[in-house]
Amino acid sequence: MEWNISSEIDISLQTNKSYVKSSSRLVDAIVFIAMGAMAADPMVDFSIASVRKLGKWKGEIYVVTDSPNCFSPSSSAEGDLRVTVISVPPAKNIIEIKALKPIILEYLPEHVAGVLYMDVDILVTRPLQLFLGDLQHAAALMWRRHRELPDFGAFLDAKGHYVGFCSGCEKWHTGVVWMHRDASNSFCMSQWRHILLSGKYSTDQQSLDEAERLGRCPQSLSFPSRHLLFAKDYIGMLLTSGQTFIHLTAAGRLADTDWFYRGVIMPRLRGALQPPLHPNALHVTKPCLGSKSPPEHS
Repeated sequence: MEWNISSEIDISLQTNKSYVKSSSRLVDAIVFIAMGAMAADPMVDFSIASVRKLGKWKGEIYVVTDSPNCFSPSSSAEGDLRVTVISVPPAKNIIEIKALKPIILEYLPEHVAGVLYMDVDILVTRPLQLFLGDLQHAAALMWRRHRELPDFGAFLDAKGHYVGFCSGCEKWHTGVVWMHRDASNSFCMSQWRHILLSGKYSTDQQSLDEAERLGRCPQSLSFPSRHLLFAKDYIGMLLTSGQTFIHLTAAGRLADTDWFYRGVIMPRLRGALQPPLHPNALHVTKPCLGSKSPPEHS
């Protein structure tokens, strides 16, 4: 598999021979996981629409789901919100849903060598070009130093907050994760999944932190913090702008949030997006799963 991660570096990597030759991009596709009742939540469609309309992403988008009837592969006449639906068996619980993350590439076509995974409560608010350029630059620097690609890329959890720290933060924020098929990262991903399924921790962030502490993920890459902001960080929302990703914290369980976040921040944020998002083009028979409550997610 060949990776051309900068105009100056042409990297040839030995990996599983069953994989076809990749494109030179580090990100061939963007992928979401929408399982159970979450597949029926309009939040998923807002996130997909933000990738297309605000992120200006023209490449492939995959939705891994156990409810394919919640999505349309050809979602509009122009195809600007097109997605490819990957059907998987239902999961027994939220941990099994989270455990799909480390093996997400196993469900995607072989030509997809690198993906940007996004949680469904992440909105893209500006073109992805700058973020992807930063990712390419960071990967090139790591290659120069270590002669290998990172095991994964993600944001540092605390750095997504305006003050740079937060109570109860883990090291990694797993709402936006870059993953690739190169054999060097397979052990890291398998250990992340193993720790998550062991039940030792209740979140995928804690499990990934543990895998790194145990030396299973020695080459991690942190995305520049300027690209992420948490919507519940009111100071940051008021004083900063220009982030590529906004995490709509607890967007799937708004009843548990305070009135200001629920009644002011969320509506104003969605209403301020330009161009406006009209994700209903993605709907088929929503709410396709009836009145079930979406599962909690972080």
